[in-house]
Amino acid sequence: MMTRSTLLTSTLIAAITPTSLHARTWTSAEGVTIEANYISSTDTSVTVQRTSDLRRFTFEISKLSAKDQAWLTEQRSKTDSPDSSYSTQSPSGIPSKIQAIIDERGKLLLEDDFNREDPDGEEDLGENWISNSKSRAQGDKQCDLVDGTMQFTLSPKANHAISLVHNTSEPYQEAVSWTRVKFPSGQSFKIAFNDKQYKPVHAGHINGVTVRNRSVNIDDEKNGRFSAEAKAMRNDDSKKKERAELTAKFSKQFPVNVKGDKWFELVTHHQGETLTVYIDGKEVGSYTSSGFAHETKRQLAFAPSKDATVDHTMLWKIEPK
Repeated sequence: MMTRSTLLTSTLIAAITPTSLHARTWTSAEGVTIEANYISSTDTSVTVQRTSDLRRFTFEISKLSAKDQAWLTEQRSKTDSPDSSYSTQSPSGIPSKIQAIIDERGKLLLEDDFNREDPDGEEDLGENWISNSKSRAQGDKQCDLVDGTMQFTLSPKANHAISLVHNTSEPYQEAVSWTRVKFPSGQSFKIAFNDKQYKPVHAGHINGVTVRNRSVNIDDEKNGRFSAEAKAMRNDDSKKKERAELTAKFSKQFPVNVKGDKWFELVTHHQGETLTVYIDGKEVGSYTSSGFAHETKRQLAFAPSKDATVDHTMLWKIEPK
């Protein structure tokens, strides 16, 4: 099978229907083989599903044999054909103006439809996903792959909300994320963009978007809640009010109507110092603050307050003009 060093951590945008999968033997340039179905490909990467355990992997086309590269070129030409069954699928909740940006300058860093299995009782989630269950919930399984979704269930042992992070293959500044998600009434779901290598802030928190049934909060956490200034006041009770005021200064709330236990599509767009949020294709809020322009975001993270289900997620790095 392919060595770990050749595997990338993202899956690709060209989602192929199950009826068009191709079972074949793939060979690396070094002669290492893997039996897998063809799932999708871009100009630089290919995603396959291993036949032995149905796990998906993505690797660089340049590291494949010449024969496999030629085969992929043929499949890509079929994708472009009007009568081909190899039709690419774009999420319906991405506004046309954002889709145009993706089409022109987008580089896909992550796509995951969670269509795989994980061990009972363990969090072996694949695709470079790491949760805080071991450190925050005494090892209880809080993230579970079920029927092609990622399901979150807060453990009664947990002393912190669930956090599930994906470390991207490269840092990003301007970016678009798309996630299909639902959560129960009275709860919340947060998508965050972190940089663990940026030490001035607490735990690498840069900014985030929190969705509740009636509101969306867009937070510049680099300058606000998790900033070096807030971090210094964290354990000083006399600074509690001052810290709350700092958090509020770099947070903006917008009204929404998100129904409990109903699927919705959440889109975020980082563009310079502005972070804009869309739900089901409609803009719900836009906030400008310097922290959103952080150049080296390195993670995408999910943080439900208690329970949630994610069906599919994608993240594009938007290349400079």
